Amino acid sequence: MISPENIASNLIKESRNPRSPGEISILLQQLHEAVQVSSDVDSFIGPIMKLLPNNNFEIKRSVYSLLPRICSIHPDSALLAANTIVKDCMDPNPYVKCVALSAACSLPQILEHTNSVLLQLFDDDNPKVRHSIVLGSGKLFRKAPDFVKEMGYVDRLYECVRDSDPVVVTSSLLTLDVILASEGGVVVNRNMVNYLMGRLPEFPDMQLADILQVFRKYTPASEEELFREMSILDPYLTCSTNAAVTVSCINLFLFLVEKDFSHLTSDIIKRSLPVLREFLKSSASKLYVKIILDFLISMIHQKKYDWLNALSECSDLFFPQEKDDYKIIRKKISILPYVCDEENYKTVLEALKEKYCLNMNTYKDAIMCASLIAKRCSVNVGHECLKIFHTLLELKSEVISDSVLNVLHTLDLLRYDRSNVSHLLHKVFTNAYLIHNVNAVPAMAVLLGDYGEFVDNHSAHVLESLVQDFEVHEDERTKLLILMASVKMFLKMPAKCQHILGEVFEKCMSGKKEPDDLFNKARRYYLLLQHDVELAKKILLGC
Repeated sequence: MISPENIASNLIKESRNPRSPGEISILLQQLHEAVQVSSDVDSFIGPIMKLLPNNNFEIKRSVYSLLPRICSIHPDSALLAANTIVKDCMDPNPYVKCVALSAACSLPQILEHTNSVLLQLFDDDNPKVRHSIVLGSGKLFRKAPDFVKEMGYVDRLYECVRDSDPVVVTSSLLTLDVILASEGGVVVNRNMVNYLMGRLPEFPDMQLADILQVFRKYTPASEEELFREMSILDPYLTCSTNAAVTVSCINLFLFLVEKDFSHLTSDIIKRSLPVLREFLKSSASKLYVKIILDFLISMIHQKKYDWLNALSECSDLFFPQEKDDYKIIRKKISILPYVCDEENYKTVLEALKEKYCLNMNTYKDAIMCASLIAKRCSVNVGHECLKIFHTLLELKSEVISDSVLNVLHTLDLLRYDRSNVSHLLHKVFTNAYLIHNVNAVPAMAVLLGDYGEFVDNHSAHVLESLVQDFEVHEDERTKLLILMASVKMFLKMPAKCQHILGEVFEKCMSGKKEPDDLFNKARRYYLLLQHDVELAKKILLGC
């Protein structure tokens, strides 16, 4: 391997007398690789310091990117670079200033040398430099939080809110929100909001989206002020050029009306729905689709289901498209239960079964989706979901069967026709893989305890198999579930399950040096059954 000294020497020679266009890039790559793989960076300190003052910007930028790693291992070496960094922060070239100040903000050990020049850069003529020092302030805060607050950076950042460049304005607000997070974030008052609203047309879309989010930091003081703000912002509610702007504006409107004008939410939905649909269509960009899906998922988390109900007429927007990646498909699946209703459930469930359930990347999400549809919709729709589960169990795929079992035990199967449930549970209780799969035992035990009598020809045999393997399970929760299933099955089918219950009681209570939770639960059930079986039925079966 070429020594660091040789690489540095070659770079200096090449910068003075270039031999070929790509030679510097090759040498810089060699330098980076050498620094990354080396366990001892001592030998790089000298060469790095020699290269730092170089006038070639490609070399300077590359070396500055290595400086934080070198100085994190040898903090004192930062002092060797201090003079060059200060000089570069005053260089006429704005790009040199940017890389130098970024490095300075990563090196708190030289702040006594760099602080004054860093503060001067807030007034630089070039917006790229001003933007870099704003971002650098956030970087510096992570390294030296008290220093940033004590040395006037917060005040300078607030001054940047009135910068002529909208990118600088936005970054200053976001940086302030991070620095002041412990105090509730950036302080936004009426004057700031009025000033920024007057400049909204200047902001690029992504910065505009951020500014609209910042507006949620301020609550209008009067009804007149609130509706004036909404009137100014109204065009952005249906912004069809950028999904982030639309979503930020929707969230801002929801915030503004939440307290006293929540009845206006339906109008907000009606106004913004057409543009949301457009973003979700197959021609939209992946980024925009993701932004809209994330917004809808946030509405689900907040239980604002009106947004999803309004999209039930176009549920096909949440079916997979060829260009969709795995993350987008998963997001769409998570939304489907909330746009499924009595009118579209056949189409939704058909798409779910054909396009999602049989895909090894999405079957878990699809099966969970079907279970949520069963819980949220009518019994009639739930029956169709049970049919899907039955079809999937017939495939005899171990992983799919496992996922079906894990959702079945969360459903209230008593809602449905007993013969259909019995037919489905027969598939479960005769599935050899599920019976002998240790990971499936908890869900199997719950189903046996709650619905074992639906398949009395098989359920007792399955329970007996679980009890025989009782000691295999190390976690107490699984053993408790088997115990509970045994007690419930005995109460429903005493003749078939009496010997099984006796066996599980013995395994729970015998050979214990000290009573544990399992012992105490088993003893409690035993005494309850001994005292009054009918009372046990009322307590454990609710009948």
